[in-house]
Amino acid sequence: MNAIDKNKKNWIKEIRESRGLTVRDVADLCGVSKSHISNIEKEAEMPTQAVMVMISLGLGIPINEVFNLDITLLELL
Repeated sequence: MNAIDKNKKNWIKEIRESRGLTVRDVADLCGVSKSHISNIEKEAEMPTQAVMVMISLGLGIPINEVFNLDITLLELL
């Protein structure tokens, strides 16, 4: 998967649709309410870092891509 372009609007929606998932599917996978996912996609709500981690885990997206990090854990040591 290519790195996520967080500057692009609706990146969660783009990933969801490319995988043939509904908002409900994403909500269930991520442990977040359907309305929260919908509001994030519509940019009516800003997700917390915790929710971003839940989305990362639920969708199987590397956390460094979600947060647009260009460093690895080894570089921090």
